[in-house]
Amino acid sequence: MSKNRPLVLYVLLILILFLAFGGLYRGTILVKDPSGQLLQLDIKFIQQTFFRNYLWPGVILLIFNGLFPLFVSIGLIKGRWLLWPEKLNIFKTGKWPWAFSLYAGIILLAWIMIQLMIIGYIGILQVWLAIIGITILMLTLTPTIKNYFKK
Repeated sequence: MSKNRPLVLYVLLILILFLAFGGLYRGTILVKDPSGQLLQLDIKFIQQTFFRNYLWPGVILLIFNGLFPLFVSIGLIKGRWLLWPEKLNIFKTGKWPWAFSLYAGIILLAWIMIQLMIIGYIGILQVWLAIIGITILMLTLTPTIKNYFKK
């Protein structure tokens, strides 16, 4: 990308990296310790669902709110450094890093909504993550970001 990077892109990038590192950290901990004790999660929350422990939620968290946002952040920095993700871009007016940034915000909000439906409210972190998800969506949809990643 030859255009100068807008300031709002850095804010978006920071939020997506925050999401990525949080997902990588918490997902890895849940995979290593499916009881949830290391994250001070009560096992009874997850046992009220179809999961016996936090292993599979940890794997899902690691992939979708850890590795995926990390991939998105690299795309936001490097631009069109790969061509294959464009096949997964349902928005034909913007480049894939822009679309994947939207996907990351949507995935985070879906994660929180499903979590609230399945285990209920368990802490302020859910509220903060919902705010981060909404902010990621809002920043991605700003004209500045949309124009920067316009095809």
